[in-house]
Amino acid sequence: MSGSRSDRSPARLFAAVSPLALLVIGVAVIIAALLDVPWYLLLALALVLWAAAIALVALRMMARSDRPDNVDAFALREPWRFYVRDAQKAQRDVSKTIANTADGPIRERLVTIHERLGDGVDEVWQISNLGQTLADNRKRIDLDDLKRRLAKAEDASATGGDTARQVSALRSQLESASRLEGRLESTTARLDTLDAQLKDTATRAFELSTAGEIGAAESLVSNVETMVDELEALRAGLEEAG
Repeated sequence: MSGSRSDRSPARLFAAVSPLALLVIGVAVIIAALLDVPWYLLLALALVLWAAAIALVALRMMARSDRPDNVDAFALREPWRFYVRDAQKAQRDVSKTIANTADGPIRERLVTIHERLGDGVDEVWQISNLGQTLADNRKRIDLDDLKRRLAKAEDASATGGDTARQVSALRSQLESASRLEGRLESTTARLDTLDAQLKDTATRAFELSTAGEIGAAESLVSNVETMVDELEALRAGLEEAG
């Protein structure tokens, strides 16, 4: 998959922890001035903490890289294919925006957004696969045939025939089909909303790269986090229902 999962170079790793490194070294200098502690000891501590920060970021990147890199929108049918393609495009658009944004706080926020959109692409991919399976299961149920058979069984039961079990089984199948239909409708409706939010994220990311408003950048990061959380919840719900 495109995006941060394929970008794990040493430069990228050091960039991810550079703000923390500056903070630790700054604190070390202040403590040295206040407590008269040998500067070389504090410098050693700062280096140790920096190395620990790099290790933590590396572990996080490794954990993400364990996810299968097999997102293929064309392996799906409509409408599921388009959800995946739109999610991938949103991440690519943000990647282009980052490439044209100068180093600084805004670019750092955009990188965070890009990474979380990568998680979003994974979630949309899994949801779309589950949704397509759900749609396939629904298509296997012939509602018209079930209704005809149920009507016939109910007529036979009304005239004294022993069809109670058949009526119950047919009604159960119709209820199952109704539940599948409802789950499909709610899934596509939620994906339609999240799809629009993904597209809006790419547009707002571009606006941020030119406006440079850190408050707006923080707000967008929060929105993307919420969006990905909702995708995770939707995927988990489909897995449990399946």
